Amino acid sequence: MGAKGKILVVDDDPELGALIRDVLASGGYDPETVSTARECFLRLEKPAPPALILMDVMLPDLDGFEALERLKRAGATKVIPVILLSTLDGKSYRKRAEEKGAAAYVPKPFEPAALLDAVRRALEAPGARSPAS
Repeated sequence: MGAKGKILVVDDDPELGALIRDVLASGGYDPETVSTARECFLRLEKPAPPALILMDVMLPDLDGFEALERLKRAGATKVIPVILLSTLDGKSYRKRAEEKGAAAYVPKPFEPAALLDAVRRALEAPGARSPAS
């Protein structure tokens, strides 16, 4: 495992998922990728939950906002910070993400440094679950 913790990446675009995985690994994180919200929920049933979830808003099976809402309602997952990624940019999307409990909303395309900064800030935020817990 990376020194900074496991991050679950949920994105249905394999090329973008690989790019995100590479950016996170370069920042010292241990990324794991899945391509649907359903796969995300199944992964969260296993031991050793991730320290953070990076989730695309436009997934094939469930809207990322709805998935975020479900994660924040569940006891075990509500403490895991979630960052939403999307090509949908604008104040209304950012506000919706904030209202549903996202740690951050990162528009695509993103700068690798900006993504790593959002991840770092989300993991350092008060109430964020430490990777060891």
